[in-house]
Amino acid sequence: MQNLKAIETVYKGYAFRSRLEARYAVFLDGLGVPYDYEPEGFALAGINYLPDFRLTKARCWLEVKGQMPNEDEIEKAKRLANATGWPVFIVWGDPVSTFVLSDGGILLITVNRTALPQPEHGASVNFLWLVNFVGQHPDKLINAALAARQRRFEER
Repeated sequence: MQNLKAIETVYKGYAFRSRLEARYAVFLDGLGVPYDYEPEGFALAGINYLPDFRLTKARCWLEVKGQMPNEDEIEKAKRLANATGWPVFIVWGDPVSTFVLSDGGILLITVNRTALPQPEHGASVNFLWLVNFVGQHPDKLINAALAARQRRFEER
């Protein structure tokens, strides 16, 4: 199987490493959730990690994957949660697939000292829990996901 190269995509002045990450930026903008894209890297017990999005107001990290994360990716997220005290959402699939059709997925990596109402460590998070977490009405979430899917980007 050949490795596919992600298409670097520019949106709002950020050069995203993939079109999928840019779609999540459109999604977050549609929700009115402020973010920083790849704000800083971390050395986590011998593993270097550059998380995709820091959601400062929500006090969490968002990591975007094209497919279900593997054990190494989950381990990095666990280390990031433990080092920063913030939970890490790992999402895969575009926002419509993940939040509307349930074809994608969400994994929440937490740390014991996190004071957020949340499901068990590493449990899949459902749509309504995420709506609650970001404080948005479900229609706004669906509209933001659709806007992200429909967004056209220029080639770089």
